[in-house]
Amino acid sequence: MLALPVQAFQVSGIAIEGNERLKPDTVLGYIDVETGDELGREQQAQVLRDLYDSALFTDVQLLREGNQLVIRVQERPAIAEIEFDGNHLIKTKDIETALEEVGMVKGRIYDKSVMDKLKLELERIYYSQGKYGVKLDAEVTELEDNRVAINIEIAEGFPARVTFINITGNKVFDDETLKDELKTGQPAWWAIFSDRDKYSKPKLQGDLETLRSWYLDRGYMKFSVDSEQVSISADKKDLYININVTEGDLYRVSDVRLAGQLVVEAEELEKLVLIEDGEPFSRKKIQQVTTLIKQRLGREGYARVKVNVIPEIDEASKEVVLDFNIDPGKRYLVRNIVFEGNHDTQDEVLRREMRQMENAWYDSGKIERGRVRVQRLSYISDITADLRDVPGTNDEVDLVYGVEERMSGSINLGAGYAQNDGVLFNFGVTKDNLFGTGNSLSFQVDHSSVTQSASASYTDPYYTIDGVSRSWSAYYRQTDSGVTTSSDYILNVLGVGLSYGIPMSEYSNLRLGVNVDQAELFCTVGSPQEVEDFLTSDVDKCVNADATKFNKFGDEYNTVTPAIGYVYDSRNRTIFAEKGIRQSLNLEISLPGSDLEFYKSEYAAEYYAPVTDRTVLLLKHKISYGSGYGDDLDTLPPYEKYTAGGIRSVRGYRSRSLTSDAGTIDSLDNAYGGDFRVAGGVEYVLPPPTDNNNLRFSVFYDFGNVYSVPEEFDAKALRTSAGVAMNWLTPIGALVFSYAEPLEHEPRDRTQRFQFTIGGSF
Repeated sequence: MLALPVQAFQVSGIAIEGNERLKPDTVLGYIDVETGDELGREQQAQVLRDLYDSALFTDVQLLREGNQLVIRVQERPAIAEIEFDGNHLIKTKDIETALEEVGMVKGRIYDKSVMDKLKLELERIYYSQGKYGVKLDAEVTELEDNRVAINIEIAEGFPARVTFINITGNKVFDDETLKDELKTGQPAWWAIFSDRDKYSKPKLQGDLETLRSWYLDRGYMKFSVDSEQVSISADKKDLYININVTEGDLYRVSDVRLAGQLVVEAEELEKLVLIEDGEPFSRKKIQQVTTLIKQRLGREGYARVKVNVIPEIDEASKEVVLDFNIDPGKRYLVRNIVFEGNHDTQDEVLRREMRQMENAWYDSGKIERGRVRVQRLSYISDITADLRDVPGTNDEVDLVYGVEERMSGSINLGAGYAQNDGVLFNFGVTKDNLFGTGNSLSFQVDHSSVTQSASASYTDPYYTIDGVSRSWSAYYRQTDSGVTTSSDYILNVLGVGLSYGIPMSEYSNLRLGVNVDQAELFCTVGSPQEVEDFLTSDVDKCVNADATKFNKFGDEYNTVTPAIGYVYDSRNRTIFAEKGIRQSLNLEISLPGSDLEFYKSEYAAEYYAPVTDRTVLLLKHKISYGSGYGDDLDTLPPYEKYTAGGIRSVRGYRSRSLTSDAGTIDSLDNAYGGDFRVAGGVEYVLPPPTDNNNLRFSVFYDFGNVYSVPEEFDAKALRTSAGVAMNWLTPIGALVFSYAEPLEHEPRDRTQRFQFTIGGSF
């Protein structure tokens, strides 16, 4: 076998040698030579170029055996495995995507040039996240059968931090005003968990769009971001960002016109136009009006409304006329409602929350309300609503709800600590979606130095087809109040309850129920005179009482207590709500003939209002009043009195410790409680510092106190505090921390600035 001569020859055949994985036909597919062709010097050179360009071979030789062309090749190794380690910031799936984009996949041919491309791609990804100090080390190990193993070691290093942002070209708004709107920048001194100074290219692009929106919402229609430059210090630790802008002129709206097919009366749509003549142009208001028009027509069956806003600009006067051109499209009928993703929850459980009916006109308001109702279920994590065209029709759609479920059952055995209750032990079994029916069943046992309790409950939220709910409960509770700062006594309560919830409207329901209780009240050597006077046995019975002997020196009270309540709840979520209102009015009264004849009432309200996209303002207040009735009781029993103070009341004060007038203080100078209570506060809920949606920080102002009777109410006696709080839902339970500074307080008040509970109820 000889190397090919310079002179041409006619090829009588072609043979492939050295190939291991590639078939001969695959190799031949890369060259333009066939049997019978004349093969000269130029053709030989072209064959070599074609085979090397395929990137499949490390060496190619052309040989001649008689008039047969012999192509001897050495294949590049195949990639047997790819491993990478050290990536924390960049997800593994993102690296795998980068590998696929450059063609480095298990089973493919290994090419060193591709490895260089991979390094550049990974560096680009890390640089876009501010990791300019990243180091990549790729090790290629040869294996048998002409294969290689690739191991990529990633040392991410520390991210470069944004230390300075400069905006040039702005004259109307100063730098500080604009930089406050950006997510990138220097964090406040108190924001210890903030990642605001963490750079990423997507975040910067989002900030540039925020600047555009800021100006477009304030009348500057011709605003533009001309350029942005990002520079890094020599040690790759500090980033400097410069943004160049052109503000342009201020434009005002001179007129707003509606055109197209309005479907409903023009006057009705005109009420949705929130833009007044003479006010600055605002893209945000235009989008709001567009959304309102689509929602209004959506309630008439028009599922795909198009609103095209055409601005007519008068450059001389700097005024603009806005034309809202409305195209309602077709009116759609919802054929079927389909649920996807509900693996555990029965279809009818979700369907009963729907307000849009099948074979009825599309109604965007009812569809959204059904989505929110399902989202409020404790065993549903998220839900989306989409439309799917029905084949063969042009005016029917299927409504598809995509459901994401969360775990609905739990068995917990744990321990925790609360400052006011001491060590907590608990065991519980809860199932909020029993057998996928939406019914809930729970058993709970708790033990602390103050309270030992056991309870069981069962709720059917749709006891009737009309949405009437029914709940059963049984409970036992033993309380030793002497461990706290309130009056000393021991109480045992055994009871059962039954309640019904009757829907009155989309957001409100009426609750009717009854509790049957047997309460045993015991005094101790530390009990005050007020507890002794309440008990009906010998007046000296508490002098030598042994608190550990629960069969001595006590009275037993049997009561039947019907209850009625009204609840209005428009919150979008039951935990960490972002908007909506919850109001409740409750009244319970023990029946005449019970051992104790008394009543209790309470009005409570919570108002949630979004301030920004990620912060919420919460306003809350509560007014409670109760008393005895009949000849034997003119006040609430000691164990039914209202108390105030503590982490779930007025923070900054010890639990159940607040007092006002003399009637709220017992003979031993401890808090006795009262028949009247006022409490409330303002809380500003901050965005989660990370992607953890189970964590919230807030700043708050609390007020409240108890009074012996309403006539003793004095606003000057209200105790107030201000501070910061953290609520964190964890697998072991809720972690609640607060630090409050008491403001309006008296010398006898028992303050407690730092308060927390771990493993308690939320």
